[in-house]
Amino acid sequence: MTDRVDPLAGARAALDAGRADEALQRAWQATMPAVLRQDDESLSRAVQFAEAIAAETSGATRRQALENAAYWAACVDSPRADQGSAWSVKRWFERTPKE
Repeated sequence: MTDRVDPLAGARAALDAGRADEALQRAWQATMPAVLRQDDESLSRAVQFAEAIAAETSGATRRQALENAAYWAACVDSPRADQGSAWSVKRWFERTPKE
């Protein structure tokens, strides 16, 4: 049995202490490895976390929570493998057909 550490634990602690802005910042930092790994499970949990914050807050905090949720949802819906990278070395040498 493997013990999986919740990457959002620090964010949850901040939220439990009433610091929603800090919770969002911690969640953002905690999810960057999941974004790079394209870890749909972790990102989906982050979406739910941000949506819960948005439901309980207003103003800039609510807006930031909704933006974070939208970003993480987009990472799940459109993985990087489906998108061409401008930094891909392969793209540097692509040839377009001449007409």
